[in-house]
Amino acid sequence: MSWILGDPFMKSNLVAFYFGNITHPSSDPPRMGFLSTVPTNANELLNSAVSSAQRTGGFIVSSVDAPSATFTPSATNSAGIPTNGVDSTSGRNGAQRSIVFVASVVSLTMLSLLIP
Repeated sequence: MSWILGDPFMKSNLVAFYFGNITHPSSDPPRMGFLSTVPTNANELLNSAVSSAQRTGGFIVSSVDAPSATFTPSATNSAGIPTNGVDSTSGRNGAQRSIVFVASVVSLTMLSLLIP
């Protein structure tokens, strides 16, 4: 999506998705909401930054290195969850982790049902 709309657009909006009534979409269709986080005086702020940079001799140079394209493999269990050298599917410790994982999934599912 960032290729279509661009990073500046995606980073300056809060987006809300509402899936509506899935069984009867004509009665309650899905919707998307956008809320811009760009201040209303963005043009004035930009002009002020440019004039300040011209007075002081330039902008502060900042850069971010691109992420590495090198894949780093890691061990996972049968569900694809990283194990860090520990088998989480066996023994008492693995059972406790499974219970916590299931409880987390159940609570997230219940929370998603409560949000309209």
